[in-house]
Amino acid sequence: MLVELPLVLALSLGLLAAASQPTIKSLIGLVGGIGLICFGSLQIYDTLKNKPEFGEMPKNRSIPASSLILGLGLTALNPYFILWWLTIGSVLIVQALAFAAITGVLIMYLAHVWMDYVYLTTIAHVGKKGRKIIGSRYYKLVLIAFGLILIYYGSTFILNTV
Repeated sequence: MLVELPLVLALSLGLLAAASQPTIKSLIGLVGGIGLICFGSLQIYDTLKNKPEFGEMPKNRSIPASSLILGLGLTALNPYFILWWLTIGSVLIVQALAFAAITGVLIMYLAHVWMDYVYLTTIAHVGKKGRKIIGSRYYKLVLIAFGLILIYYGSTFILNTV
């Protein structure tokens, strides 16, 4: 998560000059909205296409000792986080700049990182403890609901742009 901070600050400095132009705001909102709709649609498609497996982890599978280290490594090496900040995240950066300039970007980023930690920790806990409780059918419904939420927010971004 902290790996993204230099990228967010660099984007905010570049967007600071362009944020007042309605065409740039509209383009960012449109691209960000399309990105969210695509991510949500893919989530729903994958959920309907694939059957979730709830079996035990294979014993010969190599897993790092710390989930935190694994998470940091996957975040740092994930090429999609740059794409996310260039599309969907840019909308947040522009709104934060309008709210309180660079201070707004830092506040937004800290809130974003905090929410990521809460969200990912909750998902990991539910995935570990709750998969037997909710079962395969309800798990699919939860994934579809999250996909629909992404589509809703993407549509909202686009509608606010128009």
